Order: sequence, then structure tokens, then C-alpha cells
Amino acid sequence: MNYWSLGCKIQSPISLRLAPSIASIPAASISILPDAQFHHLLHRVAKERHIAHHNAQQRTQVTLLSFDEHTCGVEFKRGTDCVRFAHSLGTQRITYAHTTPLPNIDLAAIIEGPVIGWYLRLQHRPLLHAAALRWGEQILAISAEPGTGKSTLAALLCAHGGEHWSDDIVVYDPIHATAIADARPRRLSREARNLDGQASAEASSMDTEIFTDSPKVFTTPVPELTDALQTPQPLGHVLILGPRIASDTPTFERLDAARATIALTHGRYPSWLRTPAADREAFLNAAALAEKVPVTLAHMPQGLGALQRATPTLLAWCETQLGALTNHPV
Repeated sequence: MNYWSLGCKIQSPISLRLAPSIASIPAASISILPDAQFHHLLHRVAKERHIAHHNAQQRTQVTLLSFDEHTCGVEFKRGTDCVRFAHSLGTQRITYAHTTPLPNIDLAAIIEGPVIGWYLRLQHRPLLHAAALRWGEQILAISAEPGTGKSTLAALLCAHGGEHWSDDIVVYDPIHATAIADARPRRLSREARNLDGQASAEASSMDTEIFTDSPKVFTTPVPELTDALQTPQPLGHVLILGPRIASDTPTFERLDAARATIALTHGRYPSWLRTPAADREAFLNAAALAEKVPVTLAHMPQGLGALQRATPTLLAWCETQLGALTNHPV
């Protein structure tokens, strides 16, 4: 079992049990369930409010809440819809309430992404917004802005010998330069899903959108967090994706520690969790990681066809930076 497989089955008002083994948090489980005082949570006045993200065009807003010295929260708004999550510090319990019933898949997507990210950051776990794959004995993290192709590139490399590791969030240890596997299926656009070397008939039958208005669908079954996957693995390289280029040949530029720190800080997850304390912690974690792990800025070809034509160059780069695979698919 893992938190994603349970998240898919979320049904209000049934409680949801999450296993955060991804973060190696002792104690074992997080309880996420509807608040017993549903309306009270929605209208509870926060002592402090901090707007962490606001997009007027999309009518979305994320607000960090502090109810008292023991309870904090996060509020997501899209249009007139609102969902609030509250967490009692020192516990493994999160409650939620929403103004109007949300589709199960939307609520699950919020929980398995930003809410889990918010909780793990409260536990001081460094997070990077990145897809990741295992190449030989090392992990390659691919960090980029949403929708810029990190999952597509990871899927292409997995079709040529890599192993799917994480789709959207990398939990890393900056001191030991290691990463821990995520537990969610890969999410790709329908156009890119044919690149996925680990897709199966079971995954294809899912064909489930992430949000009701998302252009992406799940393309692999839910991975099980085995003991091997829960064991921290060496983080061998971080690839930062910059803007696409017209050429069919990707470009790679190794970043020095200072520029790598800035790039890693920019890619921290959740991006909206911006407070002075969170900013400082994210910078220190990024600086520590940049001293131990190579960070490269890459510009990928524009378009899926151009990316596929660049496969030999991409594989050569992986083998140079991470080593040759012993069982390389033909």
C-alpha cells in the first residue's frame, strides 16, 4: 500500500490513511480525514494569514493559515470553490473541509501533491519539484516548471533503460546526497504516453485524468513502495530544464555551486510555500546539495518528434554522467 493508492479511493466523509514512508518519518502513518466540525474549519478565523500564491487570471489562490500556536493550515481557492486543510503540530493528523463537494479525483490530486508536500516541509524534509529515474545505481532528477516536459523526458529515458522513480516530487537528503522513491503513477499527456517504456495494459485501461480539466493522464500502475525503493539511493545528478530550443540537438551546461543553488532553490516544492523561514531553509538545503551533486542546465528540442530524434545524444549524456547500463534495451 502507499499513499497514492489510498488517495485514489478517497470518499468523503470516510477517513483516509496515508503511509508517508517516502519521507522515512518514524511512526508510520498520517491520518487525513474530513473535519468533524466541517463548517467550523471553513469559517475559523486565522490569527495570521499569508497569501502564498495568487493568479487573478485563473482565479486561484493559496493561503497559509495560523490558527493558534498549535494548529496551522492551508487554504486552496479556485473561483468560488474553497478547500481548507488543518494540521495540529506534533501529530500526524490533517483534517479538511470544502465549500462544495469536489470530484474525488480533484481532492485526491490536491492531497497527494501540495498537501503532502506542505506536510513534509513542515517536517523539514527538503523537496524538489522534479521527475526522477534510476539509471544504474544512481538517481537522475529532472527539475522544471510545470508542463515543460520533465515527465516526458523521464519517460523517454525509461524506455531506454532507466527505471521510473518519481513523477513530480523528489524527497532528498542534502547531507548524504540521497533521494527516496515516490509512490505515484507517472502522469503524461496523451501524446507523450507512447514514450513510456513501462506502460502496461493495466495502466492504459486507467486512462484517468489527474484533475477534471487536466491534459495529463496516468500511464503506469501505482508503484508499490518495496523495502528497496524506500532505501535512500545516491542522487547522482540534477538536470534543470530551461526553455526549449529549435535545434534537434540538446545543449548541456554544468552549473557552478552558486548558480546551482539558485536553480535548486527555485525548484523547491511546494513553490508557493514562501515564508522567511521556509525561504532560508530551502536555500540552505539547496546550497548543501549543490556542493555534493552535479547540477546541469539543459535545453531540450521543441516538440516530441525532435526530442525522440535527440535520443542518442540524451543516452550518451546519461552514460557519461551516470555510467553505462548493463542491460540496455535495443
